[in-house]
Amino acid sequence: MKTTEQYHYGVGRVRSLEARLLTSAQLERMSQAESFEAALAVLAETPYSETLTELKQAFDPEELYQLEWMKLKKLLRGLSLGHPFIAALLNKPAGSDTKLEQEYYGRLKKAGRATGSALIYNWILFRIDLINLKTLLRLREQKKEKEAFLKSMLEPGSIDRETLLGLFDKSEAELAAQLAYTNYAPDITKALASRKLDDFCVGRLKRAKYLNSGLEPLVGFYLAKESELRAIRFLLIGKKNFIGSEDLSSRIGTVY
Repeated sequence: MKTTEQYHYGVGRVRSLEARLLTSAQLERMSQAESFEAALAVLAETPYSETLTELKQAFDPEELYQLEWMKLKKLLRGLSLGHPFIAALLNKPAGSDTKLEQEYYGRLKKAGRATGSALIYNWILFRIDLINLKTLLRLREQKKEKEAFLKSMLEPGSIDRETLLGLFDKSEAELAAQLAYTNYAPDITKALASRKLDDFCVGRLKRAKYLNSGLEPLVGFYLAKESELRAIRFLLIGKKNFIGSEDLSSRIGTVY
């Protein structure tokens, strides 16, 4: 097992890269841009300008996302010195296959426990809980039966299977009230109300910004960059499809 001292270079590197992450103001400028081309012009003023020149199909948001995602994976693998948790984290299945997602989070939970980091392990439990809650809300809105939720549920995080199944029949107000007694309150109730569940997942690891060693800062940067890439793709596709600026702006997540 690698010692935390072995990641000093990696931590220093991600600190410099964190300074190059987009600000809330830059994302807001993209959302308020008058057109797809104008939003792209804002992005061209940022460190993403280099990747924009590498696109085989000019101005393709999906290709931009994929290129940046590959760069991020390569960077993290190198900075983490091949740590098994980072390998598990990056081995995310493409698409939305339920079985593959269940297997992925099962491996991630096991690898996170093995790091010995309470911050990382608790973040994984939180992420699993949020995904299960998002699935619960989605299936209820689709008028699905509880059996469909049971089949789609990830191996539980800190909210056990019986509690989750019990929540399925609760109203949203009752659901929020019951979760208010967990150690996630008030974050979890705010997340459910706003539907910005991913924001709160990233926020649970923000303390890693203040650590000077260990895997935690690498994982924190990964989450920040992943969130940023999703936001950029969302904004560009939204502009391409003429979605209004206010609708786009209201759905932008908080920055790391």
